[in-house]
Amino acid sequence: MKKLIILITVSLLGVNLLTGCGKDNKIKVEDKKENIVLTFFGFKVGETQYEMLEKLINGFESENPGIKINYEGIANADGYLDLLYKRIDGEEADDLFMLNPFAFTVAKKRGYIGTYIYDLKNEDFLNQYNDTIRALMNIDGHVLAIPMESSAIGLLVNIDLLDKYGLDIPENYGSFLNCCEVLAKNRITPIAVCFVDGGISSGPNFAIGRSLCDIDLNSLDFEALKSGRKSIGEIFRPGFELVKEFTQKKYWKVIEPEANRDWAEDGEMFIKGEVAFIIVGSWRLPKFKLKNISFAYKFIALPFSDSGNIAIIRASTPICVNSKGKHLDLSLKFLEYISQVKHVEAFTISQNALSPLKNGVKPVAILEDINKTIQTGRITTDSDPRFPFAVLTQSANMCKAIASGKMTVDEAVVYFDTIVNKQIETPK
Repeated sequence: MKKLIILITVSLLGVNLLTGCGKDNKIKVEDKKENIVLTFFGFKVGETQYEMLEKLINGFESENPGIKINYEGIANADGYLDLLYKRIDGEEADDLFMLNPFAFTVAKKRGYIGTYIYDLKNEDFLNQYNDTIRALMNIDGHVLAIPMESSAIGLLVNIDLLDKYGLDIPENYGSFLNCCEVLAKNRITPIAVCFVDGGISSGPNFAIGRSLCDIDLNSLDFEALKSGRKSIGEIFRPGFELVKEFTQKKYWKVIEPEANRDWAEDGEMFIKGEVAFIIVGSWRLPKFKLKNISFAYKFIALPFSDSGNIAIIRASTPICVNSKGKHLDLSLKFLEYISQVKHVEAFTISQNALSPLKNGVKPVAILEDINKTIQTGRITTDSDPRFPFAVLTQSANMCKAIASGKMTVDEAVVYFDTIVNKQIETPK
């Protein structure tokens, strides 16, 4: 089985190969400060994530009386990134802010790195993060943020439904296609999927995972992709073909999320046992657990390669510092505090996530299977900052357009090649 090492790395998520370098000391500001407020803009997070952020903020405030941190959260679906860009462009950015990993290339194009986003490459607290995660946070030698966790995108499988039709949990692309074919013949919709924000599933990763599953990203000539000398569209053709095939064969039901709905239809279809598969990020798993699902299910790596399953990983909850903020030194002190090993591990555990550290804690039970795949090196990512544009965002646009019949596979390939060099209107 071919190992797919996507980044120059000697450590893998969840593998205790190296010794952590972080120190869990009290982080105190040397000069006493009074009545200083740091503003922190981030994602509108779930209840457990907010509680942990609040706990960490309170801890820093208690060690540093006179300093307060105000956190403001907005959901991605409600335009978080657009508002963040507006604040940065208007020089009204908060002292600290979160930035989606797939938006790093956008930050580079907008000229934010080093001007509005502080370069963390020389900060000592980076040493405790494993090399894979550090590479995901690096763009052209600059480190834009520190992550509080690592997440994985995988496949939730209804084991009971597969058993009913004599099917095994898929371990490669061929067996996955066979599962879908058998279920469809028995009038069972195999998959529930959503391609836009607001759904439970991470639909675009069908295209991304299928396209990148057998590619060593380190072997790609990213400069050739950026210049147009090599077609980025052809790299993603296999994923676009998957979307076309699964739509034509009715292997999935494509969900359009409803506004102001806490639990989208794609998630409901899975918990009701109506579908066998749903592709989700590990951060969604606690919600499924709360639903008290009545059947046996498992979270596995994506069966998108002919040679075996593969996990898509992200450096999650990345926190940046505003290099033009009024309280730059204090913001860095808070980042140093929040990135201490004990705090990162506590955050990781609270989110049922994977540790981004060199000597990370053992993952929770539901992540054990996908973590085994990660340990073998069979990993890729939907947020490699070396790509010339935000692959996740544009893949979502292409998947939606192909599934709705508004775009052919060839047109999607051409579109990907076109946006390397110029901005064109995204298909509605």
